[in-house]
Amino acid sequence: MSTNVGPVARREDVRVSQQPGAEQRQVVTQDVNAGQRQTLQWVTALIGFVFTILEGLIGLRIVLKFIDANSQNAFASLIYKLTAPFVAPFTGLVGNPAMGGNVLEITSLVALIVYALIAAVLIRLVWLVFYHPSAKTVTTYERDQSPPVG
Repeated sequence: MSTNVGPVARREDVRVSQQPGAEQRQVVTQDVNAGQRQTLQWVTALIGFVFTILEGLIGLRIVLKFIDANSQNAFASLIYKLTAPFVAPFTGLVGNPAMGGNVLEITSLVALIVYALIAAVLIRLVWLVFYHPSAKTVTTYERDQSPPVG
């Protein structure tokens, strides 16, 4: 017999069997939401990983600009090319102070903050939209009605 009780957080089956001179109980508990939580943790970890890489590259760009790294260098050029599309929306927002060849890219600092906020909002949004916890617990009791052997 199966009864639909709606979404549950935990399912518990209790089996009791009679033995001569003893009663044996077996309790099996299943966390129904564990698989969903594990998937959501994986997705949010992936989002965090992608944004951490992006923020690391932008941070590297800030340092390279600040120490006036040679833009003709392959490494510096790669960092500038990879981060340019992500920093572009913030270009012209504020001035970037420069002293000699050293530039403090305030726009890249703003980009770091904005992308950190976007990552935090995305992670929270994934949990809000896709995780539906339930406080319900279903317990099923099953008792062996056969007479004790003896």
